[in-house]
Amino acid sequence: MEIEVGNFITAIENEDYHKETITARASDVDSMGVADVMVPVIDKFESSIKNNKLTQIELVIDYADGPVFVRLESGIINLPYSNIDKVDNFFNGLEEKVPVVVNLIVESPKLNASGFRIDTLGSVDEFSQIQKIMKQRLQEILPKKLQ
Repeated sequence: MEIEVGNFITAIENEDYHKETITARASDVDSMGVADVMVPVIDKFESSIKNNKLTQIELVIDYADGPVFVRLESGIINLPYSNIDKVDNFFNGLEEKVPVVVNLIVESPKLNASGFRIDTLGSVDEFSQIQKIMKQRLQEILPKKLQ
């Protein structure tokens, strides 16, 4: 899947993308594991990108000391949708056609000094192959840093 930079920016600014939020409890992560808690997020993301839609699916995990946000976003660079105003700085022009990638975003004050991490996992066209990498990264990030 490819998109022109200008079309991507316009779609995100106009919120013309598929967006969903799913919630989970910390006890769900403890009992099921983060990979299993992410299954609905992964399924919804995959279904949406198969329809060539830009997509943001967010999982909110409710911990006693505050929520942890885990998002999958289809993007064109490793910046979240909330930083759409900076995206055009990284490309040669708004007409440039670029691949759409999958970004895994985790936000929590306990994560690191910035409370933010973003990993570009690969192209949306490769989503079925990169799910294993995503689950591995989540298992590395969530249990150790955030509980």
